[in-house]
Amino acid sequence: MGDFMVYLDYNANTMPDESVINNFVDISKKYIANPNSSHKLGKEAMDLINKSKEDIAKYFNCKSDS
Repeated sequence: MGDFMVYLDYNANTMPDESVINNFVDISKKYIANPNSSHKLGKEAMDLINKSKEDIAKYFNCKSDS
């Protein structure tokens, strides 16, 4: 039968789409600051987090906490 394996434990981990990985890498390179910092880069990182939370909440038709 060879090295064939059927993976059924997607509750534990699921391979993300390639576009998600690429987006994560791009954002991680651009926003390197601590989002809890009060300097410009930290504020930009926090703004991105808040915008992302709002976009996700809108997609699921619910409220975000930001």
